[in-house]
Amino acid sequence: MEVLPGGWTPQDDAQLRNLVATKGKQWKVIAEEMGRAADIVRMRYRDYVSLGDKRTTGQWTAEDLSKLYKIVLQLLEPTEWNEEEGLDHDIVGKYIDWDAVGKKLGNRNRLQCLKKWKKLDSWGNGVKH
Repeated sequence: MEVLPGGWTPQDDAQLRNLVATKGKQWKVIAEEMGRAADIVRMRYRDYVSLGDKRTTGQWTAEDLSKLYKIVLQLLEPTEWNEEEGLDHDIVGKYIDWDAVGKKLGNRNRLQCLKKWKKLDSWGNGVKH
């Protein structure tokens, strides 16, 4: 049986998807039925299951990176962030929700977006804005 990140199987993900479809986001109820902690079930759904087949894994394309950059800047606009603070992930993370970034990107989850942002030391290298 294939085991996915976090000790989940494809059957577990399917069960979670079905439970959310029938019970909504009642994480405590779903968690009890699955025998897991509510926070773990909620995070699994948010970070993996909700994206389904749209979730992209592996290398980021230049287009993905450009889109990530634009989304982050778009989400920074209505905040008190200013350019002088820079785009370091610790700074950016004070102002934006990585879950919102992932949703706007559409094919990556919040963890993928955050990890990619942390790995990029300079947005001027190879990213077309």
